[in-house]
Amino acid sequence: MDMPVRRFLTTFVDAVGRRDPGFDAMRRAIRPAIVIPAAAAVAIGIGGFQTPLFAIFGSVALLVFADFPGGRRRRAVSYLGMAMVGYAFIAAATLLAEPGWLAALSMLVVGVVVTYAAILSSSFSAAQRAALLLFVLPVSSPAGPLPDRLVGWTIALVFSVPAALFLLPPRHHSELRDRARAVFGGLAACVESDGDGATTPSTGDIAALMDRLRETYLGSDTRPSGLSAGSRAIIRVVDDLDWLTSQVSRPGVQIPGDLRAPSVLVLQLAADVLAADNTEQQSADRRALVDAVADLTLLMHPRFGTNLDAILTDPSDIDAETDGMRILEYRTICITIALVGRTVAWASAADARPVLQKILGRQLAPTGVADLVLPEYAATRMSVSSTVIRNSVITRNALRTGVGLAAAVALIQVVPVQHGFWVVLGAMSVLRTSALTTGSNVMRAVLGTVAGFVVGALIIAVLGTDDTALWIVLPIATFGAAYIPAVISFAAGQAAFTVLVVTLFNVLGPAGWKIGLIRVEDVAIGCAVAVVVAIVMWPHGVAATTHAAINYAIAVHARYLRAATTRLTTGSTTDTEADLAELRIESLRAHRASDDAARQYLSEAGVAVDRRTPVVRAIGRSSRLRIVAELIADLTPTPAPATTGPNLCTVIDIHAARVAVDSVDGHATHHPTRISAATVAALRTDYAENGLGIDEARPLVSAAAYLGALELMLAARPQ
Repeated sequence: MDMPVRRFLTTFVDAVGRRDPGFDAMRRAIRPAIVIPAAAAVAIGIGGFQTPLFAIFGSVALLVFADFPGGRRRRAVSYLGMAMVGYAFIAAATLLAEPGWLAALSMLVVGVVVTYAAILSSSFSAAQRAALLLFVLPVSSPAGPLPDRLVGWTIALVFSVPAALFLLPPRHHSELRDRARAVFGGLAACVESDGDGATTPSTGDIAALMDRLRETYLGSDTRPSGLSAGSRAIIRVVDDLDWLTSQVSRPGVQIPGDLRAPSVLVLQLAADVLAADNTEQQSADRRALVDAVADLTLLMHPRFGTNLDAILTDPSDIDAETDGMRILEYRTICITIALVGRTVAWASAADARPVLQKILGRQLAPTGVADLVLPEYAATRMSVSSTVIRNSVITRNALRTGVGLAAAVALIQVVPVQHGFWVVLGAMSVLRTSALTTGSNVMRAVLGTVAGFVVGALIIAVLGTDDTALWIVLPIATFGAAYIPAVISFAAGQAAFTVLVVTLFNVLGPAGWKIGLIRVEDVAIGCAVAVVVAIVMWPHGVAATTHAAINYAIAVHARYLRAATTRLTTGSTTDTEADLAELRIESLRAHRASDDAARQYLSEAGVAVDRRTPVVRAIGRSSRLRIVAELIADLTPTPAPATTGPNLCTVIDIHAARVAVDSVDGHATHHPTRISAATVAALRTDYAENGLGIDEARPLVSAAAYLGALELMLAARPQ
């Protein structure tokens, strides 16, 4: 008998471990299981008749709905902000709950603003559902004294915030940095090897590590970054690491011995900076990283002249072409390594600024185009600019959410329901970006609620309304409501939450099993509202919008690339600089819009793998095109490039046009001559016939190297 039980327990633990790596969801569920019963007991003892309701659901908002990212200090600041929002929303919603039209209008405004605010940072995104709950509860509940409600919220804060910060603190909030650090470590091992991409064991490993990093990055509804410039710089590193991984993983790529050790050191120190958990250690690692990047850059500068000399003076065209291809490849890799090292060091320095300077967007070190990160104020202003609001998928999502919640609030004013709050919460729970996904969530919500009603009714049938027994069951029901949605399914979560509701309302006052039936009815009404709003406002959802946003971004990045190469081949003028600056901003906005659209699409339940893969690949193609455009825009053009290097300029213009067309079309067409071969031939001709020197050749050859790497990736990867 022991063996089957032990085998079952082992299987169960393994299954939970797969769905809950590191048991973070379990740790998060234990906190409300301890806190909510305690908060409820205190609220019942000292508060008015609505105090327990607000203490309980305030604790749910803080411990179940809100899951703030970052370290303890950043999370404490987020909870402080959440406390202020809670007081403001509860007071405002209480005052605006009557008349009904004003309640619906205020719900519309709050729903739109709170949902759109998620675009600003991961902290705003993490607070979204909690903030909505704190407005929905008072605006849709029977009238009650404001002091009782605020006392309930205060009790929730007193019990929940310390528990969130100190009791079983989460481990998953540094996942993006942890996975970026793992990619840096894998790249360091790959570069440190002999460079034979076909036989190096770490090549496959680094590709897998990069896939996991990209999955973490795209795995949330909004960008997993804060408002701070340092946090957004780490987001930028994700695209740069993807670009670097694709280069290092190519067969036959090898970095010269004198550059290999400095390159490895930069990658290792970047990983150390991301891993540092105290200010002093991070500061020391950052200084070491800055020095390592400077050393690598210094070594590359004279080597370029030596390599160029070898290409120009080699009597054999074939040998010169072979050497040229190898030089262009390793130069691109080393420049990218220096770029990501510089960005990580910059992000660390930006995070180390005083809080006031972060708010004001000051004390930021200067950057180039390729590692540009906007100051906090400028980034916030761009996020709420008319252009972004007009084109963003999140805007449509915010409007749909606001209208859906407002419609639910309006409905409970005219339809007699016992718990209008559940109607609005039901609508909030199932609203998705299309009628199809909303409809599928409705089915799961209703079926889950019915199942929870059955279980809750059985509990009441067995226990009756015995206070002691119900208080014993309450922590178990709370744990299930917090844990089951994370590890099983949305429907199972609805069932568990219904069991919690039945238990809670019988603790607050004997209500029997009928309270569960009322919840089923109210959730069904809320779900019906959500379906109608989804059909009317956005029937086809985000899929078509996502593809359009990505295609538009690729087209903008292609124009940005052409403008950057034209500036190099024709020289810098007032007009070319102005055009490039305008395209840089347009490219940044298009990238943000496509990124937001893609993660909204990928977050939809039910998106099949064969529909997800093209979107992920298209986003990758868009990101690589943008990175190359920015790397080329970061180069300094010479005064008269077309005079000393006309053939080299022609090669760059032709291949830039080809890459732009191939990127927009989504596949690489066959071209008889690779840019590396054409670059070497043009370089030797311009050296012999037009007096092209090393300084004049440097930016042109660098641009050719970037274009060559992009050509290879377009040809090698399925698009």
